[in-house]
Amino acid sequence: MQVTVRHRDFETGAQKLVAIVQAPSELDLNGQLEFAWVKTQNIDGSWSYGPTLPGGERNPDFSDAVRVIAPLPELNGRRYGHRSSMVGDHFTLGAAVYRCAQIGFEKVIGQ
Repeated sequence: MQVTVRHRDFETGAQKLVAIVQAPSELDLNGQLEFAWVKTQNIDGSWSYGPTLPGGERNPDFSDAVRVIAPLPELNGRRYGHRSSMVGDHFTLGAAVYRCAQIGFEKVIGQ
């Protein structure tokens, strides 16, 4: 099942589509949302880079389940990965939109 991930802009509050995550269909709804959240975390690398980091080393946070949609940000000629998903970001599964909460997800739109 595809989960779209939108990150909330800190200044405007707008939601920007950053990724689509292919969650395992055998997981329940909450499991699919959690899977997408885990796959969009920067723990030991950057989820939004490919299989290798800019220095050439293996990227431990890369996953084939994630398709990065938004271009990576650049500042002063240097490319940066996207931030980790966090509270306030939106995850869409089917026709429903869920907001990442302090614990778990809260439905904001849909059935």
